Amino acid sequence: MKKKEAGIGMVLYLLLFASLARGEINPDLIDIPTVRVLEKYQIQTTFRFYGQGGLLLKGKVGLTDRLTIGASYGGVGVVGDGEISWNPRPGLSLRYRISQESENLPFSLTLGYEGQGYGLYYQKRDEVQVNSDLYLVRDEYEFYRINSKGFFLVMGKEIPRGIYVLGGINHSLDAAPLKKPVSFFLGVEEQFTTRLVGKLEYNNIFHNEVKHADFLEGYEGEEPFRKSGGELNLGISWYFSPSVSLEFDIRDLTRRFAPSPNRVFRINYFGKF
Repeated sequence: MKKKEAGIGMVLYLLLFASLARGEINPDLIDIPTVRVLEKYQIQTTFRFYGQGGLLLKGKVGLTDRLTIGASYGGVGVVGDGEISWNPRPGLSLRYRISQESENLPFSLTLGYEGQGYGLYYQKRDEVQVNSDLYLVRDEYEFYRINSKGFFLVMGKEIPRGIYVLGGINHSLDAAPLKKPVSFFLGVEEQFTTRLVGKLEYNNIFHNEVKHADFLEGYEGEEPFRKSGGELNLGISWYFSPSVSLEFDIRDLTRRFAPSPNRVFRINYFGKF
């Protein structure tokens, strides 16, 4: 009961962020962070709708022109019928812009922490269905399907014709099977018009192949949980107004997790207080 009350409280808290929103910036690409931070007293709220009736709410606020903090919370089954399965805890985020691109510096650099992963959360003793049978997650594993970034360092640069490129390295704190000590990500964004922005990213570039047998008790098959390599994600964002953008993303075009890509819809609110 306490877990459900905490979830409802976090939702109301993030909805308060939304009610104050009136600005314009996006510190994230699709699943990966950028070098961008919010301006002082600027606010962003994101509603992210994904598979299995999933809803993730994210709120960020700029404490200074260099420092942005945030929180997120969500779960699956929120949209539609059936029982809601909340994430076990809120995800916290922090990012600090070390340097800003200028005539004397060819790129921007940001250091941060992101505790929010994406997709279903697997925790110890959870039941997971594989080929109509149920298996328990081993005690040593607790992770998001798309691992949270954890600590990251990202570099970005603006190039002509409204194109923005970035690359970064991160160390996730998720207790995920066969997790590498560090991972890498790349991204590019292009502003087609004042209202339309395209996004492309390659996340978790060198991840290992993971089989269900690597983290489920009693499972002895060879069926993979995820294939090796990274996820290629594509998105397009439309600025409905200066304070609202609507975004549609097609994720995992490389089909690391499933035979077909999955779709995500996001609503972003921006503002100041």
